[in-house]
Amino acid sequence: MVLAIDIGNKTTCIGLFRDNKLINPQRIPNNELFDIQTYLPQRKIDSVLISSVVPAKNEVFTRAIQGFYELSPIFIDLTYLKGAYPGMGADRVANLIGGKRLFGLPLCVVDFGTATTIDTLNSKGKYVGGIILPGIKSGFDILHNKTAILPKISFPTRTELPLLGKSTKECIESGAYWGEVFRIKGLLKEIKKTIEVKLVITGGLGKLFSKPLDASYEPWLTLWGLKFSLWKKIDKGKS
Repeated sequence: MVLAIDIGNKTTCIGLFRDNKLINPQRIPNNELFDIQTYLPQRKIDSVLISSVVPAKNEVFTRAIQGFYELSPIFIDLTYLKGAYPGMGADRVANLIGGKRLFGLPLCVVDFGTATTIDTLNSKGKYVGGIILPGIKSGFDILHNKTAILPKISFPTRTELPLLGKSTKECIESGAYWGEVFRIKGLLKEIKKTIEVKLVITGGLGKLFSKPLDASYEPWLTLWGLKFSLWKKIDKGKS
């Protein structure tokens, strides 16, 4: 069995793979992740694959996994992706590995996380480039924290929102939701002038945007990418 772990800025995702089946994936807020071993499956694990954007946590996870399974985890990095640039986030690398295997090429992955990221692969599986934007919830929090009277509200969990709100709450919800929809649509329109891509969405909030963006949604794309990275580094070293 393969254990996949994605260490993010605010959440950590953990999933167990038996062959090509993902078992009981979890998305855990980092502020609740006090004892890592309580979330590790009590199974015989052959390999542990990790993507991490929080280097300070890498040693903590390594020690926990070594103590629990008596094996060392494999951390994926930019060497798994042809054309990746120095410093590119491991989660974005994993997203593209997973997207290529599950959906084919050419590919564009939009990940709605702490940051919203857009990354593309061409028809040969080479990284073309990407975009990093402030995440939706991050912008939401700034709107409240940097103003005197705008209330702090939860991000909307429904998509049937009016474009024009009739209360402060509705106006903020519309700005957060429809602002993101049209921001991404506009960027994708420009991307498709250069390369015609299949669009795949992931991330905790991604499901809300799959319909208006006419895209496939895979909530655990990063974990799938980690699983696939075990057997083959995509196009590494090829021209």
